[in-house]
Amino acid sequence: MAFADLIKGMSPEKVAFTKHVELRLSQRKLDGEMILDILFKLENLLYEEFQKDTSTYKLIYSYSGRYKIVIAVGLDSKGLKVVTAYKTSKKLEKLIKSRGMVQVYRKPTANST
Repeated sequence: MAFADLIKGMSPEKVAFTKHVELRLSQRKLDGEMILDILFKLENLLYEEFQKDTSTYKLIYSYSGRYKIVIAVGLDSKGLKVVTAYKTSKKLEKLIKSRGMVQVYRKPTANST
C-alpha cells in the first residue's frame, strides 16, 4: 500500500514518536511538530520505500533547496509511529543522486503540460 493512501484521512493525533526518535530529534535540532507538518505534506514527498522485514516506510521529503528530511515510520494498531527522522547531509545527497531514486510526487509547476 502506498504511504499516501495510508495517511489519507489520518489525523496527526494518530502519530506517535518512539523514545529513540524523541532523543534524536533533540540532538539533531529538529522538533516533533515540524516532523508532523512535513509528514502530512504529501506534495513534498519525493521517495518512499516499504521495508517488509521491519514493516516501516522510509520516506524522503523535500525540505529546502539544499536538504531533504528522511523519516522512518512504522505501523502499529493505533496508527503510525515515527521511528527516526533526520536532515540529509551532502554525502547522503550524493548517494541519493548516484542511485537514481525516482520521485513519487512532483509539485506541479506553471510550465508543466
